Amino acid sequence: MGKLYSSQCTSRADAFSCFTLNDRKHHHSDAGFTFIEALIAGLLIVMAMSAVARFSAAAMTASQKQELRREIEEEIINNMERIQQKDSLLIWEAIEERSETQEACFQQASQNASNTSTGGLVNYLKSKLDDSNGPYYVPPPKTLGTANLRREIRAGSGSAASMTALIIYRFTTPDFNQIEEQRVLELNPNYAPRCFQL
Repeated sequence: MGKLYSSQCTSRADAFSCFTLNDRKHHHSDAGFTFIEALIAGLLIVMAMSAVARFSAAAMTASQKQELRREIEEEIINNMERIQQKDSLLIWEAIEERSETQEACFQQASQNASNTSTGGLVNYLKSKLDDSNGPYYVPPPKTLGTANLRREIRAGSGSAASMTALIIYRFTTPDFNQIEEQRVLELNPNYAPRCFQL
């Protein structure tokens, strides 16, 4: 059987040299990547790494915000529990020993320039919880950075004569929306039932 050679190989004697030449050409073309191929591959790698970096940064940011929200909720719960604990310790006998039964139960007109009311169940409880030198003091919650966590204690019906204290915690959410949320603890002071006996 005869073998086919390229038109440049005119004789059987030239076949070996033509085969070697063609083999070198193919071998040279398979030796590596061209500059364009390497450049495209580099660009693809850079794009992939950039996407991974952006995804990692977004994941870390979301994780940090979730951790901050967890800290906020934990701080609020701890503060609520401390208030409930101090309220349970503020018993009627202790109020009688201090001769503060009237102040603890009934609203009184204040003599100060702001003309605000003092006394009453909620105002009395608030004064004890806010008195840093007293045994019933509960410090405000930590602000926790941008969350701006804060506490407000006021009467449930907006009147100092109310039997229910509202302990309100407000904070700015750590997510991108930055809205204000609040948590509320409704508390009837431990000594409130004794006020009905006066």
